[in-house]
Amino acid sequence: MKDYCPNLNYIKEMSEGDAAFQENLLNVMKSEFKRDSKVYVDDFSKAHYLKCAQMVHKMLHKIAILGLSDGYSLSKTHLEALKVDNTKYHVEFLKILEAISNFLESKNK
Repeated sequence: MKDYCPNLNYIKEMSEGDAAFQENLLNVMKSEFKRDSKVYVDDFSKAHYLKCAQMVHKMLHKIAILGLSDGYSLSKTHLEALKVDNTKYHVEFLKILEAISNFLESKNK
């Protein structure tokens, strides 16, 4: 079982210390991620796996920006599996989503 720990390293590097930029980016990620996660879970519950794959693809960038290289790799594998109706990686992907959700909720409070 993998433990996923998002971080702000890439965001801090990209922003060159601009706190307002960091806050804006986190706010956008927070709102988009919440919506994207809900769409993914809803589509998965309806066995719309191709739609799930499209949503995983959309979330890949956020996963990478938050420094989850292992999560990114698993998400890419999950995306490809979903394209052929294979849900083997769903539970592990949910752990990634939960880690990101918890992390983003802890920011900007």
